[in-house]
Amino acid sequence: MSNKVTAAEIFTSRLDTGSRTYFFDLKRGPSGSKRLEVSESRKRRGEFERDRIMVFEEDVGRFVIELLKAVSALAEPEALDGADLGRGDGGQYARAYREWTPDEDQELKAGYERGVCVADLALKHGRRPGAIRSRLRRLLTDPLNPQSPSRHAPF
Repeated sequence: MSNKVTAAEIFTSRLDTGSRTYFFDLKRGPSGSKRLEVSESRKRRGEFERDRIMVFEEDVGRFVIELLKAVSALAEPEALDGADLGRGDGGQYARAYREWTPDEDQELKAGYERGVCVADLALKHGRRPGAIRSRLRRLLTDPLNPQSPSRHAPF
């Protein structure tokens, strides 16, 4: 008989991509603390391999921020090595390469000032995250005001 106490599963989700399967599990440990476990399973040389990361409750906020930064960087054109991201074809970046309207500029600036992240702004506006950052630099930089964000501001 084993005295091992296992974690209770609170939530689980699965994503099948064909060659890999990802599992997203929220678990509560014996002490009551929660953790997120993200696992990847893939078949290699006839056997299943599995990798897993665990993100503990106290780290989730910072983890999500860094994950969104990485996902945003992945969506950059240079990170995708010329992959077709759609040029106004009605896809995720349906407004890519189109001229910004004054209304869009106002909405973008207001969203940024409310604290909406670049990835969410990109989805809302149908543009790439790099285009959002570039437009924010233009909208928020005042060459006559030394206190305004520099062109290298961390958007």
